[in-house]
Amino acid sequence: MSGQETFGGPVRLVGADVEVRPFTLDDAADYIDVIRAGEDWLPPNFPTEPKAEPLAWWLTEGVHQPHRFGVGVHLVVAERESGRLAGTIGLFRVDWTQLTCEVGYGMRPAARGRGYASQALRLVARWALGDCGLHRIELRALTTNAASVRVAEKSGFRLEGVARGAERVAGRNVDQYVFGLIKPDLDARLDSVAIGGSAPVPAAASPGSTPMTHDITASVAAIAAAGERTLVLHTGDLTGDLARRMLPALPDVCFTDPGGRADDAVRAAAAHGLAQLIVVGTIDALADGVPLAEVTADMGGLPEPAAAVAGSSPARVYGLWEDAGLLGQCGRELCRRVALRLEEIVDGSVAAQVVMVDSGGTRMVGMYGRMARTG
Repeated sequence: MSGQETFGGPVRLVGADVEVRPFTLDDAADYIDVIRAGEDWLPPNFPTEPKAEPLAWWLTEGVHQPHRFGVGVHLVVAERESGRLAGTIGLFRVDWTQLTCEVGYGMRPAARGRGYASQALRLVARWALGDCGLHRIELRALTTNAASVRVAEKSGFRLEGVARGAERVAGRNVDQYVFGLIKPDLDARLDSVAIGGSAPVPAAASPGSTPMTHDITASVAAIAAAGERTLVLHTGDLTGDLARRMLPALPDVCFTDPGGRADDAVRAAAAHGLAQLIVVGTIDALADGVPLAEVTADMGGLPEPAAAVAGSSPARVYGLWEDAGLLGQCGRELCRRVALRLEEIVDGSVAAQVVMVDSGGTRMVGMYGRMARTG
């Protein structure tokens, strides 16, 4: 047995935009609003009728019992500024012998898309693996639940596999992704990250785990397991968001940050039978290994000497192209060179399309490549 077997006293975890804390009677009004609105996100066994006395008992006693007995914990995800109920997060299936548990969360519809879930998950993960002495947290999400998968990825959880037919939904068994986070993942680099902010927790490599954003082979394997044939690479959250808006028909599992390993990505795509690779990036990401001075010269050149262009940063070259009215042409040529190089790595067995976007990740600047049949 472990030496703790308890979650300790009251919990208060504060992030940039959310606070994670126990339920109180002050949450009654918001909770009743959730019930009356018919919002379908509450955890199993939570009250679903707005009856005053049972609800008051549950908010003051019932919801806290798993915490007292050390078998789980249910916490409020509250908006930090207003204190209002934005969602819940909890630990369950706690095994103090093995020092493991599962985590689950749900957010009100009005609170989604603001990064609240990933902030809360990072806060709870650090508390559980640090203060509480647990070693492993498991997270499961339906393979069709793109939003929940993205929360897991942004929070540093690592995709470990697919549990086939693991959950019964609408009369049929459906697949779940299984993610995991263990204490060594946090020990390596967590202290250097602002845990309450919007940046994902970086994850160090550990035996038996695969970082979703840096182990590109695991990411590609997950795409193949989901029956998809397209890998979309992006560089950070901004380009990732734009890529998803550009390709709304693709599930979230198809999108990943390769961590600067696009060459490995196309090799993995070929090895797993994927048909196409789409790269969405800024000039900084795409220019690696591509002589921008040559691209500029091929598209008509600039008033500045070629040597000045060659010695400039990609961001500076972008500005020069824009000032000269050559951004579209040069952007497309850069995309062409990157796409052809990626296809050459695998002898054209994977179709590559490259999209260059502005530095803010708000619009497409240039595009080149071919699309494969994926249907």
